[in-house]
Amino acid sequence: MAAKNSPGPSSTWGPYLKDIEFPISKQDLLRNAQDHHAPPEVMSVLQHIPDREYGDPVDVAKGIGRSDVNETRGRGKGSP
Repeated sequence: MAAKNSPGPSSTWGPYLKDIEFPISKQDLLRNAQDHHAPPEVMSVLQHIPDREYGDPVDVAKGIGRSDVNETRGRGKGSP
């Protein structure tokens, strides 16, 4: 079974989204992940999500997805 390059919201994110009271800010998400000893790759992804308030775990997952899109948007072919 091959490992993914970036952690997905399912099993990897579960421990770091546990016991969170929503809504929550990006900074509080980062603090919570750090308090739960999140690995560097998780911290890196959270540092790149949009700086806003998140209403629930699904909202966080959407932010993570947008982070991946924004990170790859400028690579490869030129952007408009």
